[in-house]
Amino acid sequence: MSLNTDKLNGVDFILARDAIANIIHIEIEKGKERGEELYGKEEFANALEMFTSNPCLETAIKLLTESSFLYDIFEKCKPGGILKYNSDYFRGKETIKCFKNSKFP
Repeated sequence: MSLNTDKLNGVDFILARDAIANIIHIEIEKGKERGEELYGKEEFANALEMFTSNPCLETAIKLLTESSFLYDIFEKCKPGGILKYNSDYFRGKETIKCFKNSKFP
C-alpha cells in the first residue's frame, strides 16, 4: 500500500498514539467481558509498539502500512479534527504495551 504522507501533515502524533491506545484498551476490556483475548498479526504488533514508543511521522507510516484502517484516527488528530478538539480526554491515558507474540495483554 502506498501512503500519501502529505495527508499526515499537521497530525498530533502523541494524541494519535493516546487515542489508538485508548481504543485498543476499550477493545481489550470488551473482550475480557466476553471471555475473549485480543490478538493481532505480529507485523501490526511490532509497528504499534514502535509507534507507541516513538510517535512520529516515520513510525506512523509503518503503522499505517500494516493497518490502514487506523488512518481515520490520524485524520481526526489534525487541527480541526474531532479528536484534536477533544484531546484533553486522551491526554494522560495509559499507553497500551503490545508484545511481539502478537497478543495484546
